Amino acid sequence: MMFVPLSRLLCGFGKSTPGSISSACRSLCSAAEGSPPTTPPAAEEIPVRTKPRAKQAIRLVDFSRLDVRVGRITTCALHPANENWFITGVDVGDERDRPVVCGMPTFYTIEEMTGRLVVAFCNIRPGNFREIPSMAMLWAARRDEDVELLSVPAESQPGDRIFVNEFTHEEMGPPDKTVHPKKTMYPSIMEDIKVVSHKATFRGFPIRTPRGFVTTVKFQDAMVS
Repeated sequence: MMFVPLSRLLCGFGKSTPGSISSACRSLCSAAEGSPPTTPPAAEEIPVRTKPRAKQAIRLVDFSRLDVRVGRITTCALHPANENWFITGVDVGDERDRPVVCGMPTFYTIEEMTGRLVVAFCNIRPGNFREIPSMAMLWAARRDEDVELLSVPAESQPGDRIFVNEFTHEEMGPPDKTVHPKKTMYPSIMEDIKVVSHKATFRGFPIRTPRGFVTTVKFQDAMVS
């Protein structure tokens, strides 16, 4: 606080005399009593900092990203525009069978395909093959120029989940809505799926259904696609 000499305060009251000083003091006190009380300036509001939102964990690329199920082929016919393709109807546990186009005529007959239990990759991005939609992919073991559809236990039911114990949906999260077959994720997953001693494996862990393992009959060791 700054103090001002009394002589300056009295400069407007003429010559300083004891009476004039006393009168001036009374005038100053009276003015002070009549003035409204002063309040300190309000403190500047400081915005409250909130914690930054935690970054969403990056999900690993593993088998749990895929929706793979047991399917049963209910219908099978040659594609009218390409004799190297079958048009199949596959029951994967949905309300309706899914149309699936596959290149199996060289390796299987229509009779061998119809009624067969298969491994169906169900969240693949849908495609069209000469105006015929395909809503899933049938997995097969491949060795050189030969192909064998993967097998599941005979007591399996359409819609049964196919999984790897170390990468379950319960632990890793639900499958992706759709997976593009040519994007980086899917090929990198398929590189780790192999048939070893007649069993389909992912990174060395068996691929299975609730009723048993996914297997091959003909191939002891092979890649899967």
